[in-house]
Amino acid sequence: MANYPYTAVQSLCKNSEAGTLTVKASNRVAFENGSYSQWLEAVAKGPVSMTIKVNKSLFGYKSGDYDISDCVSSGFHAVSIVGYDETAWIVRNSWGGDWGSQGYFRVAKKTSGSGVCDMYSRCSYVTF
Repeated sequence: MANYPYTAVQSLCKNSEAGTLTVKASNRVAFENGSYSQWLEAVAKGPVSMTIKVNKSLFGYKSGDYDISDCVSSGFHAVSIVGYDETAWIVRNSWGGDWGSQGYFRVAKKTSGSGVCDMYSRCSYVTF
């Protein structure tokens, strides 16, 4: 993130400083109401874009597995799942490195249902 920091401004993608290297996605794979196994498979291929219902507690997140059931009924926030461990998804947020755990948070993995704050309801990832 140091080489390409988040600026909260809509702009064109920068080319690599080493030349004009660009990457083009060949396909976008999207699914709704995915199963736990679909999520594991998708995240194993690379970052997965997903939405999560926002609860006020998310703004003050610092550490631990985020696992709440009281989520706002409207208003989704887009984030990216970048990995996982035994208990949680590792999620990158767009609120900068001063938020959460250096811009990341952990969301408890649920093996059934719609996940924490309806996170399993929609996601997508790109293939190259």
